[in-house]
Amino acid sequence: MVELFNACMQPSGTITLKENGTMQSDDDEEPIECNYDADLIPLYQALEEKAWIAALDMIQDNSQESKDQVRTWVTRYEENGNVRWSQLPIHAAMIFNAPFKIVQALVDAYPKGVRCTDDQHMLPLHLAFRYGVPDNTLLLLLEAFPEAMNAKNRKGRVPALCACPNHPHRSKIVRYHIDNTKQVILEDRPDKKTVARQITEMEERLEAQSKKVEALEGEKSDWEAKEAELEAKISELEEKLAAQEVLAASAIAPQGQAPKSSKKVKEDKSAVTEKSAITEKSAVTEKSDATEKSAAVTEKTEKSAKSASTKGSSGSDASAKTGKSAKSGKSHRSFGSSLSSKILHLGKKKNKAQSGQ
Repeated sequence: MVELFNACMQPSGTITLKENGTMQSDDDEEPIECNYDADLIPLYQALEEKAWIAALDMIQDNSQESKDQVRTWVTRYEENGNVRWSQLPIHAAMIFNAPFKIVQALVDAYPKGVRCTDDQHMLPLHLAFRYGVPDNTLLLLLEAFPEAMNAKNRKGRVPALCACPNHPHRSKIVRYHIDNTKQVILEDRPDKKTVARQITEMEERLEAQSKKVEALEGEKSDWEAKEAELEAKISELEEKLAAQEVLAASAIAPQGQAPKSSKKVKEDKSAVTEKSAITEKSAVTEKSDATEKSAAVTEKTEKSAKSASTKGSSGSDASAKTGKSAKSGKSHRSFGSSLSSKILHLGKKKNKAQSGQ
């Protein structure tokens, strides 16, 4: 019988009790516990009394109280405070040989229950073999937790070794389940040819991806080379433009003077323009001053002439004086006009000289 168990998978995910009766699990679920002699839950009491209808109603009730009852650890203590025994309702269902519907409802309501061991490290499957539950119940537990076939209790026994002597045919059920498990494992395991084909396909995909990466890297290098070429052309054009500006400046500059840079040429042009504006303004101011002086001289002459005529001076002396005054006024007016034209001529000449520089 023992060689049959080695074909099963090692048990994993079992939930056991510590020596003091508290639950030990990798799950973060907070355990619920009640004292058998002080606050026994109604579900356990119904199972103990074999009140199957009441027990089924409580299990299938969707209230939070019913959900808590199916996962409550019922513990009985000795007078000295030590744990006498501790188990879940599903363990009690095996002990009291509950009908299939009750066990199925318990498994559906709390699937982790089939993985929990009592204070003796007995899984529900151990108790199922020990108390001789019906075959359909046994198969239900095996399907829910097949790894339980190789789980050992505190005495080192696997479930099948706990079988009741009145049920020797249980080895056939175990054999059937083991054969089924082996078949499923073999069907799920791919053969060597399939694995080799999958590896070849993966290698081909990897090679195709590598080629794509190489092509993209080549395109990147080409673009970088084109970019560098364009930058070199731009720099060359900028140098040519600067040289042309220097040549243009040297052509404009007088002989013996160093050619100016394009920036210097612009600055000189701006300075010439500014000087021309100042010169023109000063010429206009000088012309205005000369015109005002000429007008003042003319006015003074006219006043002198009018004064002479009013006094009624006679004779040749008066006439001579009047003629002299008139001539003097005319000479002053002609002098003012001649001075204004000379000033304008000098301003134009100065502007031309500065433009040539």
